[in-house]
Amino acid sequence: MTHAVSHFIMTNMIRKTIRPPRIGRLPYLSTAPFHFDWPSDTSGFEVITAPPRQLAHLAGRGEIDAACFSLTEVFRLQRNFEPLGYFGLAAAEDGLPPGPLLLARVEETLLGQAPIGIPHEAAMAPALLSILLRSVYNVDNPKQVPLTPDRRHLGGLVFIGDAAVAATKSPPRGFSHKRSLAHAWQQWTGLPLVFGRWMVRKSMPDDQKKRLEQLIGEALEKAANQIDQVAAVHLRMTSHDWDLDEACRVLQQYVFELKDVHRRSVDRFRRELRPRRQQAPAWLDDAAFH
Repeated sequence: MTHAVSHFIMTNMIRKTIRPPRIGRLPYLSTAPFHFDWPSDTSGFEVITAPPRQLAHLAGRGEIDAACFSLTEVFRLQRNFEPLGYFGLAAAEDGLPPGPLLLARVEETLLGQAPIGIPHEAAMAPALLSILLRSVYNVDNPKQVPLTPDRRHLGGLVFIGDAAVAATKSPPRGFSHKRSLAHAWQQWTGLPLVFGRWMVRKSMPDDQKKRLEQLIGEALEKAANQIDQVAAVHLRMTSHDWDLDEACRVLQQYVFELKDVHRRSVDRFRRELRPRRQQAPAWLDDAAFH
């Protein structure tokens, strides 16, 4: 191998190794405040937008260094990731977040008899649904299948993120039973549901962790005083035909910094996962994002 070829290979290896930290961004209205009005110069961070399960998959492959990960993924990634401040996404104590949303043709107690469609991008929803159906409605081992355009064989549908907001407004025909899983969790446990938490790779340099924490803190401070602007920016980016006031009301159902009551909710969720080791259905695996 010539010196020139060796130098070329080494240079490309370095370029692949030394890259800016990659920050995951969820494409939903509920998480828009975390990134509101970020400066165009984000101090060397690269932002990657992806749904929850894909973000977790990328983190597992070393391609995402920080994000607001779904709670089930927080548990899975904690060997290499640590919390970033107290940032996270949770239901307000008096809030009624629209999602995850369960729409069913039948009463919840009958859902053991028909498959339930789950979106591929969902990370936490499958486990949450199984916990609630088992513990609240005495439905063991619900059959969760991919959510496809053909829904004639389905007894229920689950929507997350903006799709849950849209389905709340205009539910598919025939699915007349509507239930917010966040509301069901709060009714059952008395605790607000925690959807996710900001986690950062432990190996990220401390100065970059502090800079990211500062960026998110400043974004949340600005978002709290400009909630209409947060909603307006998101509506422009997504082309949703939602009313601005309605989008603002959705945002008001969430909190973005976790307190002790949220820690207790996280602990309760972790305990409920353990008895039967709730896992995502086999078809909801990382292969969907290769």
